[in-house]
Amino acid sequence: MFSALSNTRGESRIEALTPLRYQIGQVYDGLDSLANLIKDYTFLSSSVIWYNVRLHIIVVSKSLQSIISDFTYEGEDEPVQYPTLHYKVEFYFHLLDIVIASLDERFTQLKSHSNSFDCLYDISILRHAQ
Repeated sequence: MFSALSNTRGESRIEALTPLRYQIGQVYDGLDSLANLIKDYTFLSSSVIWYNVRLHIIVVSKSLQSIISDFTYEGEDEPVQYPTLHYKVEFYFHLLDIVIASLDERFTQLKSHSNSFDCLYDISILRHAQ
């Protein structure tokens, strides 16, 4: 069963420190193993790469949200009368919008990756390799 909530802030602070007081050895061992893990180069590099990837995911997600909000509107469209014009508006223009947005996102992402990982490769060399 759950214990009752503390009546005062002081009691809750003491209750929060009680496990630390009685398990200080385990806390020390955990911090020591964490310190040894941080010394490892692979952990540091994977942490940095994970952070950069996550940061780019957030940027792309926010840009996609802004793109979606740009395409939502409250106006009514006039119905298209001619079948060829209907095809052009409903399919072709929609497809072009998707392709342009996708290409823009890809090139922005490529530029971002190039800036982040330029120490690993030189993109100008890749241009000439065929």
